[in-house]
Amino acid sequence: MRDGLESFFPGIFSTLKHRKPKHAKQPPTGPQPAPLPTNVEDLQAMVIALQHQVLQLQRMLFGRRSEKLPPDDPNQGLLFGRIEPVEETEEKQENEASSEDQEPAPKRSCRKNHHGRGPLPPHLMRCLHDIHPPEEELTCPSCHQPKKVFGQDATEELEMIPAKFFVNRYIRHKYACPCCQGSVSQGPLPPRPIDKGIPGPGVLADVVASKYAEHTPLYRLQERYRRAKVEFSLSTFCNWVDHVAGLTAPIVELMKQQMLLSRKVHTDDTPITVLDPNAEPVHSRRGYMWVYISESGDVVFDFTNSHTRDGPASFLKDYRGYLQADAFSGYDGIYAGGLIIEVACWAHARRKFYDTLVHYPTEAGRVLELIGSLYAVESRAKKLGVPDDRLLAWRQRFSRRRLERLRRYLDGLSVQV
Repeated sequence: MRDGLESFFPGIFSTLKHRKPKHAKQPPTGPQPAPLPTNVEDLQAMVIALQHQVLQLQRMLFGRRSEKLPPDDPNQGLLFGRIEPVEETEEKQENEASSEDQEPAPKRSCRKNHHGRGPLPPHLMRCLHDIHPPEEELTCPSCHQPKKVFGQDATEELEMIPAKFFVNRYIRHKYACPCCQGSVSQGPLPPRPIDKGIPGPGVLADVVASKYAEHTPLYRLQERYRRAKVEFSLSTFCNWVDHVAGLTAPIVELMKQQMLLSRKVHTDDTPITVLDPNAEPVHSRRGYMWVYISESGDVVFDFTNSHTRDGPASFLKDYRGYLQADAFSGYDGIYAGGLIIEVACWAHARRKFYDTLVHYPTEAGRVLELIGSLYAVESRAKKLGVPDDRLLAWRQRFSRRRLERLRRYLDGLSVQV
């Protein structure tokens, strides 16, 4: 039977003989894993490290997000082991001293949340509508005398006029001398945000505010304009946003220069998805938005295409002062020059010990306990209303000793290691 079929379809059978199976195992491509160590000690260290990574991933995926430790857990002391006793008497004396040193903050009057309807904002325009009774009710049914106004009730209703598009048509009249047939005069056009462009300032403000303040994608904004019978292509909206970015660039630069005059700057970054038609296969790529906050609370954002030190290094190249950031290694080169002083973050430092709590409950637990005592000092200062100009003295008095305990304990651990 097979021989007969091969005689009728020789080309098909020849192709099938030389075709590789569909699910045949292909040789691996891409980076290959490093060879395993040959000695037992290195293998054990690798297994422990991998177990630690798995536990961290499991906690991130399935564990609770909060890093708070239960303060009243009777087993907490057993978990932490209490290698060295906490100076409870000393801390109690410090807390008592801090209570005597500060007057209690004035009590605020506690009022239950009122969920009733409040008055409408007074700055809104009021459109008055006088309502009178019908004509037949203006005469007294008993004595047939006309009624007189003796009072009124006012009811307010919030209303809005939807945004309306309109066209500014500028007619520039030309003047010329009828005798000389020359010396033509014509009034200039008012300043326009885009030279020879269609949109006015109000339209550009609406597009930018909708995109960045309300996070409305441009294609949805295009649909909103289309419902008002105003149609533009998506590329036109993109060009408008690009023009506004150019117009506001000097303002952003001025904000940046003001930021760099601050004595202290906070910074952090977050990944964002950037739509990119040229990116394959999903037409998007990852970018990073860096936020910088000055001591006075001013905020400046900076976008970069990659998560490298080049972004903050370029932004902070003229800065001289204190920089508070996370433990991103890209900041190390910025601190190396000595012109920018590193201010570490206790939350990031604490998280490192919290992540190792499962493997080293005694050591990591003790560190978390000591860091918690620092948090308690800050919490008490806030509760007592310690003013900003006295916080330094407060911390020198109550936090310094706790930091020294933490340093001694960490030094002891380093000796053991």
